[in-house]
Amino acid sequence: MSRAIILSGGEIDTGFLKKQAFGREDRIICADRGLFAADRLSLAPDLIVGDFDSVDPAVMAKYKEAGVKILSFPPEKDDTDTELALHMAMEKAPEEIWIYGGSGTRLDHTLANIGLLKQPMERGIRAYLCDERNRICMIRGSYSIKKAEQFGTYISLLPFGGDAKGVTLRGFQYPLENAVIAAGSSLGVSNELISEEGIIEVKEGILLVMESRD
Repeated sequence: MSRAIILSGGEIDTGFLKKQAFGREDRIICADRGLFAADRLSLAPDLIVGDFDSVDPAVMAKYKEAGVKILSFPPEKDDTDTELALHMAMEKAPEEIWIYGGSGTRLDHTLANIGLLKQPMERGIRAYLCDERNRICMIRGSYSIKKAEQFGTYISLLPFGGDAKGVTLRGFQYPLENAVIAAGSSLGVSNELISEEGIIEVKEGILLVMESRD
């Protein structure tokens, strides 16, 4: 499976990141401060992008000397560094995109990064925003979660951009059948799998699937 891994400038638990099974064929893109995490774990990035207003020049020089491709942008730009990295990732049309360091204390950036998941979804690319406690993806249509592969105990479904209609859940503690999860409601929060596989179907609208660990 072809994957793009984006290391962004938010909070990255390097212990958690070290446990992730990155393969040799994974394309690693560092967005600005995400380069620090790559450097600490000796991950070799394929591309570094950003305005570099928060990266140690000595670290940048190290990768420049190593011949890593670097795309520099001015601080006054329309896209965040994470969105720039996402655009670069989508150019190669991977099957999956994983974003680490896209969440943290800056809620504005966290919310913006959650919203960015819509771009790969619309291109048919499964994308995840992941940290040590949460894994988030955005879906239309149908989606399945296998208990053996789930990220955390709790699974929450939140509508994105309006009501999610015709929502059916099978294999969950709290099932739904052709239901509406209205924007602004908490109906889909904190569900759990009771079967080996949970099936999510939505006929109209978009859902955020949020798997969480306490």
